[in-house]
Amino acid sequence: MTYPTTAASAAPAAPEALRELAEPVGFPRALLQQIRLLAWSRRWVWFLGGVVVLLLFVRWGPMPPEIPNIYITQAIMLLAAAVWAAVVWSGESPRRKSYHWSLPASRAGQDLARVLAGALLLVATTALAAALAGFFEARDGSFDRFAAASFETWANFFVGPLVAYLLFTPLMLWNGYRITGWALAAFGSLAFLAQVLPAADEAITTVFFGEPWGLAGALLTGMARYAVRTMGESAPLEPWWPAAALWLAIAVAFTAFTALWRPDDLKRALRG
Repeated sequence: MTYPTTAASAAPAAPEALRELAEPVGFPRALLQQIRLLAWSRRWVWFLGGVVVLLLFVRWGPMPPEIPNIYITQAIMLLAAAVWAAVVWSGESPRRKSYHWSLPASRAGQDLARVLAGALLLVATTALAAALAGFFEARDGSFDRFAAASFETWANFFVGPLVAYLLFTPLMLWNGYRITGWALAAFGSLAFLAQVLPAADEAITTVFFGEPWGLAGALLTGMARYAVRTMGESAPLEPWWPAAALWLAIAVAFTAFTALWRPDDLKRALRG
């Protein structure tokens, strides 16, 4: 049996539903949505659990007690940050990312919100890892060493993983595109040529290990200065800030570019 539907009963709901669907999603709301999706998903839970298990395994293993706990923790977080970039975009192939076009929001805005949400959760994970490192120092009776960490040390502790995360994120954003495969192949070829060509070897060494602007300096120098100092040796003289500022700017710019533009977008722009 069917019941008649009056215009009075049906009319008010339709405009309201259309208005809700058409209402644009601002960046703050998109960011909160992405944080909620990542924070309460099994992705972040498993990532956090994996970091804790790895820290416990390394710390309770045959690790020399003179090495500061936060130095070990930061080295682990650098590797974890690269893994986290892949976890955030796991299963998000270019075809699946096309759902952004159907949302009442900017596709690039949604992507940047997801990147920022992942960065915030990475910072939270790094903070929990720092607390665990402090617990180990207190257990070992060397909490004064933990408390002696300088502002530069803690800045490197948090900024280093962020740089690693943002450097790997563009690969995830452009994952599945042919140009990404070609870029990785070109880098692999350059690394291979570095074994036989001095010029290629010098280029790679300068970019990744050159002082004071190399990537290794941005990731480790501030923490290395602290670790060497606590072990009673002379700290390296190279400053941490220049390399950190340079590579953080490069990582942010690279991530923003790959979020705002896809290879298909660039092709259309060049053709138009």
